[in-house]
Formats: sequence, structure tokens, C-alpha cells
Amino acid sequence: MVRKRETGRRIDVQQRYDNDRAALYERYGEQMPCPFCDIRNRRKLESTETMVVLRNDYPYEYFDGRHIKEHYMIVPKRHVNVMNAFTPLEQDEYWRLLTKYQLLEYANFTRSAGDLIRTVSQHLHTHLFSYQDRT
Repeated sequence: MVRKRETGRRIDVQQRYDNDRAALYERYGEQMPCPFCDIRNRRKLESTETMVVLRNDYPYEYFDGRHIKEHYMIVPKRHVNVMNAFTPLEQDEYWRLLTKYQLLEYANFTRSAGDLIRTVSQHLHTHLFSYQDRT
């Protein structure tokens, strides 16, 4: 059995994440580029004019004590930190996507801008989890 960290990621996934972040920091220092602003090489599930649904490159294995089957994220295309900065179109498209995935039984989770655990602190993103035990 693979050990897990508090992040909910498998150890190997967390190590890959840590190594990738360290390489970016070594290259750019404090001016690291935002990983959500350049999504050309990301695995997109769908896109609207203002939002994109991405497969998480560093997925959690569990959340809230439940095993995750699929881990996606709703990410605004515009670099925005909090929901109250959304334009009316961004609000509409965000809620449409969130509702769509909720109806497909995906749980959602968004950390506040000030949450120290939010790893991409300056670009809002909402996690979408499909649990293996779908209850």
C-alpha cells in the first residue's frame, strides 16, 4: 500500500508536484508563472468563453476521508483571485459548470484566497471530485 500525505495525494504524486514546483522556483524565483494562466498543455475536459474544466495534474487520492475516482478543476481563464471579482459572464459560466458537475454527482471544494494550504494562491480554482463510493 502506498502511504499518503495530509494533502490527500499519493506520495509519488506529491513528490512529482513538489519537484515540479521546485524546478519552477529555481528557474523563476518569486516570479514563478501562474500554472492556470497558461493552459495550452493542460488536459481540458471542456471550455467556455471565460472558464475551463481541467483534469488535475496532481490529483488527490482521497478527500474528506473518501477515495476519489476523478479529480477535475473549474478554472477562470482570467487571472482572478476571488469570486467577487467575476464579471457577470464569468459568474454565469462558473455557476453553470458547477451545477452541471454537481448534477453528475461531483463534490466541489474551493479554498478561500487567504487559505495557506491553497497551493495556487493567486488564481481561483474549484476542485471537482467524483468519489469511488458515490453515496
